[in-house]
Amino acid sequence: MKKTILILCLSLIAVFAYGQYHCSPLGGTKNVVVLRSIGYGKNVKKAMKDAEVNAIKTILFVGAERTPFNSPLITEDRLSVEQRNKEFFENFYAETYMNFIESAETTSEFGKDSAKRKCLTQDIRVRALQLRVYLENNGIIRKFGF
Repeated sequence: MKKTILILCLSLIAVFAYGQYHCSPLGGTKNVVVLRSIGYGKNVKKAMKDAEVNAIKTILFVGAERTPFNSPLITEDRLSVEQRNKEFFENFYAETYMNFIESAETTSEFGKDSAKRKCLTQDIRVRALQLRVYLENNGIIRKFGF
């Protein structure tokens, strides 16, 4: 009984962690993380951007299981960090994040999901090591080892 409850709790935690941004890790190297990301939007362009931003936010605030970036790059609460560095994150999510997307390959075309929301799925390669260095250089996170 205890084992069943433990498995159920761990499953719920995994769903919550990755369900928040609709991403799941596919693999990675010491430089790049590959995530399968679902993006929602009224048109293809908005859905693609949503999928890319979701992948970036997963690396930043959740981490990617079974990769060298298992832990999130930013360990503080997302809302407090984004509020404290408001201008940085507004610019980052608007355009700068694209510098850290190596590639994005659509795996399911734009359409409706089971809840009738317009979406698409992409496999996105994120340059996570470069992203970490960028955050360090901009004072968002501490430099590794300091």
